[in-house]
Amino acid sequence: MDKQIDLTDQLALQKRAIHHALCGILAESDAAIALHAWVKKFSATGSVFGGLNQFAREVCETYGQPGRHHELVRAMNRALVGSVNELRPLPDQLPDPVNVKAKVRKEVVIKPSKTLLEPPSLRTPEFDCFKSLLPALMAAIEQHGPQVAAGSSQFLIEVVDNLPWSPAQQQQVLDLLNNGDAEQVRPYRPGQLKALLSHLVVWLQEKIDRETAILIVRQAIKETSKTLAGTTYSPKEFFSK
Repeated sequence: MDKQIDLTDQLALQKRAIHHALCGILAESDAAIALHAWVKKFSATGSVFGGLNQFAREVCETYGQPGRHHELVRAMNRALVGSVNELRPLPDQLPDPVNVKAKVRKEVVIKPSKTLLEPPSLRTPEFDCFKSLLPALMAAIEQHGPQVAAGSSQFLIEVVDNLPWSPAQQQQVLDLLNNGDAEQVRPYRPGQLKALLSHLVVWLQEKIDRETAILIVRQAIKETSKTLAGTTYSPKEFFSK
């Protein structure tokens, strides 16, 4: 029973975080309606972070906010892993989900231009290796407790959000953090991904200890080296001096 209560409280906090982020680009009434769509997706998948990118894209298309879905994804990530004290409260009454679809159809007046095409995907050996390495790092960190894992995710999101990268470069890493995979549409300059991981290693050394941080990195390198991408591009390159 206690476990069920904990899960209910956790879902309430997650709903509050998603609603808080939605209110950054939508009116509160529209955010409440969009929140129902997220709850439906969460009920179907059971994954809080999975599909955030697609959900953000759908929200921005529905409510006439083209070009802002990257901003919304970052806001949802920050809200989900940030302090609950920074979140706005949920409204006392949310709209009846039965009427959600009709209301959305009525309010949609702006649609994104069909001429705005998505950039073509590409593949680089470095990012292919990074796509295996980062999940391996996060899995190794999670072995040291959920708080450390959540803290490391929050730290990476904040670092990525403040790096002088293009929105596409930022989104590729956020997608990888959220979904365990990402489609590359922009390459990185030499040293960009290496610098990101160096920030993470320093954070781990401060939050845990140096020896444990080294073991985590070695474990992730070992796992990544077993993959095809890890044989094409050495994961050790991301930590070389």
